[in-house]
Amino acid sequence: MTEPRGAGRYSQTITPEEVISEALGVYDPSGRSRLDDASADLVSAARAALPAGDLSLIAPAIERVSRPVDPAALGPAERDALVDDIYLLRAAAIDPEKTVSLLHAREYLASVHIPEEATELRLDRAVAEEQLSFATIVRDPGRVPPMLRAIESFLRSYRASYIARHGRYWAETAGVHARLLEAEPRAAALARLNSLTELGPPVGEMALEAIGELARESAGCEENDALDEALRESPVCPGCALRLGQAAPAEAAAELLSRLDRALERQMSRLSSVAVRGLLERSDDPRIARFLRIVNASQLSSLVAIMDDQLTNYLRRFLLESRIHEILDPIFERVERGEAAGAQDTDRLREMAALLERALRASQRELPPPAR
Repeated sequence: MTEPRGAGRYSQTITPEEVISEALGVYDPSGRSRLDDASADLVSAARAALPAGDLSLIAPAIERVSRPVDPAALGPAERDALVDDIYLLRAAAIDPEKTVSLLHAREYLASVHIPEEATELRLDRAVAEEQLSFATIVRDPGRVPPMLRAIESFLRSYRASYIARHGRYWAETAGVHARLLEAEPRAAALARLNSLTELGPPVGEMALEAIGELARESAGCEENDALDEALRESPVCPGCALRLGQAAPAEAAAELLSRLDRALERQMSRLSSVAVRGLLERSDDPRIARFLRIVNASQLSSLVAIMDDQLTNYLRRFLLESRIHEILDPIFERVERGEAAGAQDTDRLREMAALLERALRASQRELPPPAR
């Protein structure tokens, strides 16, 4: 009969010493069994039976069983855990191959994520976990083959469900990826506008970073052909680490694109402000005139189309020159009137130096690549 799992499964009439000594196979109603000696013998037998490469699998159990313990001081859960460790080591000494298989299965089942709505698959896992008992190898070896079949049945069901979800997920994500690629020109335009320090602090930078990251993550997975084989070693795809039940990032993409558009609208608002518009209207460059018309009409798509590196750098220079003229004009007027320089002139020169330094740093920032 399969050994049940869970704390407090033993009769209250059996002492803790008798529970542990029975698990060790040295049950003695008189309580004279030397539990420490039996534990040491069991550890030696398990170490001798397992290949050296598999000893790490039972190392935690060996450590726990090797500790001196007072059975009477253990709570029900601690006692049950110790009994499970003892049966694990006994199973390793009796049938190392099947024990290693069960250890791998236990590790696999523990790392599988199954969403709440997959009720049938969750039930299959519960059945498989109930079968996962090392005590069965010790006490009822004849039940080991059906136990392994129950576990393998779950693993087949899980792999089939995962492969189907993996295909649907990446089919859904392809549309998300396409929308992110379509937004590349808008993202590039915002990055260029953010480099114009005269407009104010950059906006939407976290959204730009997140959009780039999500675009990379949604580009696709190349593990489809070998996925069934890969899932025999790991419960998730080694290429994308998709979890069963994970939804395509459509909502996240929509939120990021909304933040991108809000940031662009913020920069459009800055560009159309009286101060900036007044500066730009001084230029006789036809590109600036067209740029102003687009900004005043709030034509976002048209702005995105004309915001290339050349226009960005021209705007940076023009805005910087205009601001420097505003700073220097009062100084030149005092020079023209023959007045002495004052403290405010020194402050203006410091402000101009800071503007130039900031502009030089901004010009060295890498601009986004041209649109595809």
